[in-house]
Amino acid sequence: LTPLHCAVIAHNAVVHELQRNQQPHSPEVQELLLKNKSLVDTIKCLIQMGAAVEAKAYNGNTALHVAASLQYRLTQLDAVRLLMRKGADPSTRNLENEQPVHLVPDGPVGEQIRRILKGKSIQQRAPPY
Repeated sequence: LTPLHCAVIAHNAVVHELQRNQQPHSPEVQELLLKNKSLVDTIKCLIQMGAAVEAKAYNGNTALHVAASLQYRLTQLDAVRLLMRKGADPSTRNLENEQPVHLVPDGPVGEQIRRILKGKSIQQRAPPY
């Protein structure tokens, strides 16, 4: 895994913990919120410093595959948009021949992610001639 993959995965874990915690003003939640902001900043910094958004993990997944596969999280939208703005290719396939759009969970957030991924895929295609 690349540092960018690790940062995206760590961010996802923090978001999951935030969703599980029922006490919004507890010290634990405040700490998780700080970690969340720190990890978002880390992801942005890695990309600004030249992290390869198209680098693949052992299974062929890019950071876009990882971000697209998040389960029902609004932060998924921000992560996918950021990676797409930085040049992530939604047509890249992993070792199972899956594109990021194939990993998106069902639901309203998933539909938004699919539109983003498909819209970018169509825009990047070269003309047929």
